[in-house]
Amino acid sequence: MITTRPGLLRLFLFFAATACSPMSTVALISNPEYKDWVQKDQLVLSLINGSIHHKVLATVATKTTARDTWVALETRFASPNQNCLLQLRSDLIYTTHGDSSITDFLDRIHSITDNLALRM
Repeated sequence: MITTRPGLLRLFLFFAATACSPMSTVALISNPEYKDWVQKDQLVLSLINGSIHHKVLATVATKTTARDTWVALETRFASPNQNCLLQLRSDLIYTTHGDSSITDFLDRIHSITDNLALRM
């Protein structure tokens, strides 16, 4: 079961739905909506950066908005990785029962097929 904190979905919808920030000025007058947007954007950006593994931070280190960060993560993890697919296929072909129990063997096979299905 997946649970979320109250308001978390609203924060993710914030950057998913807004590709652009509001204009910082309107007719040479500071736009208060822009300041609010920047605060929310930085909050979501901090949430994302604080939630990802340190090895993934290199992917998003140069991103300055939550939306750009999310798109970079989406690009990295949503596209099929050919090397990973080949490795999983090889794992599936060469996995043997060996000394493991039938339950452990089938769990390993099931895990590999699930990973293959996710990446195709």
